[in-house]
Amino acid sequence: MERILRELFADQNLIVRPKLGIIAGGGELVNELCSACSHSGRQYFVVGIKGNADPGKLQGTPHKIIRLGAIGELLSELKRQAVKEIVMVGSIKRPSWQEVRPDLRAMKLLPRFLSGRQGDGDVLKIAITELEKEGFRVVGVEQVLPGLLTPVGNIGRYSPSPQVRKDIAVGLSVATAIGDLDIGQAVVVQQGLILGIEAAEGTDCLISRCGLLSKAGEKGTLIKVRKSFQDPRADLPTIGPYTIKRVQESGLGGIALQACASLIVQRRKVIELADKYGIFLIGVNTNNREPQ
Repeated sequence: MERILRELFADQNLIVRPKLGIIAGGGELVNELCSACSHSGRQYFVVGIKGNADPGKLQGTPHKIIRLGAIGELLSELKRQAVKEIVMVGSIKRPSWQEVRPDLRAMKLLPRFLSGRQGDGDVLKIAITELEKEGFRVVGVEQVLPGLLTPVGNIGRYSPSPQVRKDIAVGLSVATAIGDLDIGQAVVVQQGLILGIEAAEGTDCLISRCGLLSKAGEKGTLIKVRKSFQDPRADLPTIGPYTIKRVQESGLGGIALQACASLIVQRRKVIELADKYGIFLIGVNTNNREPQ
């Protein structure tokens, strides 16, 4: 039956897609996903994680706000909405276990959470496994919006200098190392010096902190890569217009992203702002560890 439907709608590019569930944290990506679904006519429903997703940005979209520890409620709501596929997007602030207030379903998962390293990578793997056990198909955001993936090479008007390319190579090695330890996805390097690495505070705080440590000369660079062991269907390194503004405000000179393993939200706006502020953007093939 599925093959027949595909053949039937092939010429009109109207392949029927199952209803999409969007589990949303903070950030700009959820709105782009909702717009894409509306434009294509695909049904969707958003579960916003309380304290992370912005309820104001979800006005006018089918959604429900659910706290992080209410896993039973989240699964029940997704089933009630007849969701078949799920995409997980946005940042989640890591609360203490006391703040989570786990429900009965979440309590059953506590031993698994506590037995691991408790980094974001391990937590997301457990979450994806549980969703799949309930019959949902978890997909990567690039399967819904393939145009978000970072290409190889320069993006926009500006490109890094030879000195900055050396900084990027250093940053890739450090970012890979902290990713292997499930610490973070980003570092800032200036003139061969590591100004900071991302940990629990997130990329925005990293940028602000490193802006205060910058010195004269070649500006610092933000480098973001995917953790080597993480499931690519969740938590890919992401930048958007707000990231560009934060980089400019902190006096950094550019951003290097792992090509084909990171996302650029609102790409046209990102390039426009980067060109306006003189900030370079580059997608790097980490197999070579050298900017293209």
